Amino acid sequence: MPFDERRKLIITRVRELFAHKGLEGATSRELAQAAGVSEGLLFKHFPNKEALFLAMLESLEASLPDNIQKSLSLEPSTSTLILIVHTLVTELLSLHSEEFNDITRIYLRSLAGDGEFAHVALRKARERLIPKIEENIKAAEASGDIDESLVPYRMRAWFVDRLAFVLLVDLLPPVPAVDYRIPRGELVREAVRFLLRGIGLKEEVIRRLYTAEGAFLDA
Repeated sequence: MPFDERRKLIITRVRELFAHKGLEGATSRELAQAAGVSEGLLFKHFPNKEALFLAMLESLEASLPDNIQKSLSLEPSTSTLILIVHTLVTELLSLHSEEFNDITRIYLRSLAGDGEFAHVALRKARERLIPKIEENIKAAEASGDIDESLVPYRMRAWFVDRLAFVLLVDLLPPVPAVDYRIPRGELVREAVRFLLRGIGLKEEVIRRLYTAEGAFLDA
């Protein structure tokens, strides 16, 4: 197998082990077994397990789903703000691929350790998502659709992202950590309404632009 292809395969195969044991918990022998290679071949591609872990971090750097990226490209407005929040919550609560679940587990382990992966995973949010939410909050405020708030714009933007992520974490195990006792679609809608109110959006604006079914109406 070509060198680069073997390297990519190793990175993919050790992902689950790192997800469950972390950098410190995973031994070189276990990593080689997970990758299906000898320790000698493993270290031919990566000088040590720290280098392998960093390579895996780079390969798993979380990117924004297409639907979220499309919503971020729209002109800033109250309607766009609602659409971004709805799309973010919907996407996070529906992402259940093996790769994404592994990313989430590694992220949680990172928070209990040095936080290195957490910083990498949030890079796209820091660079693109959070500034766009902040921009749309300001646009909604300029339109008179948001009540005055003492909470800074950027903090409100981060709260939207982080509270949505907490819901994702609750639903990650086979048996969810929290039983919200409502269908997933209804949970999305209630979470969106909660976040929009937290941002400061006026209740009449939410009722006018965000229906009970999660659909959007023209302003």
